[in-house]
Amino acid sequence: EEGYDRLAKALSSIDHKILGAQKQSFCAMPRPEAIVPFYEAWEQEQKEVPLKAAEGCMAGEFLNLYPPGTPILVPGERFGKGTITFLERCMSEGLTVQGISKEGNVRVLQERV
Repeated sequence: EEGYDRLAKALSSIDHKILGAQKQSFCAMPRPEAIVPFYEAWEQEQKEVPLKAAEGCMAGEFLNLYPPGTPILVPGERFGKGTITFLERCMSEGLTVQGISKEGNVRVLQERV
């Protein structure tokens, strides 16, 4: 855990030097909490909700930052406030997030855990 934190701070520092103060670093991607095992989440009933309303819900499908296809959430991981903010920031920067519809909706598990 400590090593990851140091790495994130070092990458953030490099981003700040390269991009300047006007750009925020994307290396501080939140670490979501896995609530339901992937193999169970993959088989559960899902529904579509607006991204802003997904806090506390478990992802029903993969959400990837593309390119290169970096997973932000996998099925069974909880949408937290930090994750939603991160996804909104990525989209506002013009980055492609697979797993979010054109309407801004995401697939979540039918029942909250």
